[in-house]
Amino acid sequence: MPRMRVSPNPFGSRARLQFELEQRGQVSCRVFDVTGSQVAVLADLEMNAGQHELCWVATEAGPGTYFVELRTSAGIKCARLVKAQ
Repeated sequence: MPRMRVSPNPFGSRARLQFELEQRGQVSCRVFDVTGSQVAVLADLEMNAGQHELCWVATEAGPGTYFVELRTSAGIKCARLVKAQ
């Protein structure tokens, strides 16, 4: 299972997602709102093994709770994000 860290949380307009891949492979990272609607695609590509960082610039998203889903060949990891304002 991939390890993922989200900071800051809660966040204002920008959240960073840091994760590590043990091997090269396809990575999909998407953000969903509480209704399950996709609001952002942060990655959908092949990445090398190692440390990676993605940034969600959420200036168009309103305050509330969101979920980020990271899919790799090692598994799926989800995290809850709270946008303050």
